[in-house]
Amino acid sequence: MKVTYKQIDQSDTSVVVYARAQTDSVTNLIGYIAEYNEGDNQIVIHENGRMSIIQIAEIITVEVQNKDLTITTTSNIFHVRGALSKMMEKLTQPSFALVSQSATINLRYLDSLVASFSGTMTAHLKKGQQVAVSRRFVPLLRQRIKTLQSQK
Repeated sequence: MKVTYKQIDQSDTSVVVYARAQTDSVTNLIGYIAEYNEGDNQIVIHENGRMSIIQIAEIITVEVQNKDLTITTTSNIFHVRGALSKMMEKLTQPSFALVSQSATINLRYLDSLVASFSGTMTAHLKKGQQVAVSRRFVPLLRQRIKTLQSQK
């Protein structure tokens, strides 16, 4: 792999990846670069009239129930109104994986996946969190874990 730097007269940083084909390695590299994109490392949420800034890397899980989002971080739990799909638009890092229609997890905090009844699994996360993984999302989750491991 060849890495070069070229100074340009633009205010935005631009990264271009040249490759013969878009392989898994190339996709992983692009995801890795996107994860460390400036300005995309925190989100602002409004909870009970209070505005909080959350570091995206500290988010462990986001779960929704009846339009109420529960955002669990390494240091706090936030309850806000909203849709999981809107939150997922902000969580663009490859370490976030949808595990059901109502939950997403940060794979960097995943300790283990344990088989449950009827084909579902339970994701055991750091800080003692447990999140049910829908059968439909298990194959995709396994692939995302492999992809994340290959980035290390």
